[in-house]
Amino acid sequence: MNFKQAILGIFTTILGFFVLIFTLVVGAFAFLGAIIAAPFLKKKLREQQEKFQQSQQQEQEINHFYESDAERGSTHQGKTLDGDYQDITDKK
Repeated sequence: MNFKQAILGIFTTILGFFVLIFTLVVGAFAFLGAIIAAPFLKKKLREQQEKFQQSQQQEQEINHFYESDAERGSTHQGKTLDGDYQDITDKK
């Protein structure tokens, strides 16, 4: 083994060690960021779930209103309250 290969082996070992330490530090920061952000994300998710449940309840109430209206057999009778009414059925 010559001197050049020994130096290259030492250099690559040191470089590998620094890369390993760098990835460890970056991973630790990512882990801490995830730990810090978790409660905020859980709170936001809980709020969104509550909004979704409220919208589902409102949709069910609306559907129930229209279903009960259809079950009674009532039909909507439109009437003109104000304004002029012109019959346009004969006009072409």
